[in-house]
Amino acid sequence: MSPTPLKTAKSLALAAATSVTLGGCALLSPAPTLPPAVDVPSGHSLFMSADAEGSTIRVCRAQGNAFAWSAQEIDATLRDGRGTSIGRVYGMPMTWEAADGSIVTGHVVAAAPAEGNDGVFQLIRANPATGQGAMRNVSFIQRTAFAGSGSNALSAECTAARVGETQRTPYRASFRFFKPTSTAIRGQ
Repeated sequence: MSPTPLKTAKSLALAAATSVTLGGCALLSPAPTLPPAVDVPSGHSLFMSADAEGSTIRVCRAQGNAFAWSAQEIDATLRDGRGTSIGRVYGMPMTWEAADGSIVTGHVVAAAPAEGNDGVFQLIRANPATGQGAMRNVSFIQRTAFAGSGSNALSAECTAARVGETQRTPYRASFRFFKPTSTAIRGQ
């Protein structure tokens, strides 16, 4: 059965929409097919996408009778589809800051394993943003890709002699930012 003209038109409109610039940020390549666990609830629309590249700062800590490196902080640059810096992602809990100074934090509400990836897909509910810029009204953030910063990137074993030491490991991720549909359409 072939698609109806209306379905075809909707598909073409959606494809066109994902290739335009929204909120001053070019959208990246389409997100992979994500598990339903990390779907954004209806009533929220994609506002922008960004790739993050930088470091995970890990600290060596005692955990009972063992020792392990644990993530302490993220420090990465956010880039749009053209590679232009549009802000930063940093801290723990994670904080996304646009180049205009607006800031949003959030908390993970759902996660699902990512096949062939050393991380997980995440759905993050955004807290109210500070500032009047790009992060204003962000309601959800999806982490759609994650690479690096695993234990295989560490240059030394965490031992009693290293407790308190820090190491930087590579961090790469892709994020999709959503706003309530009514505000995403107005561009606020």
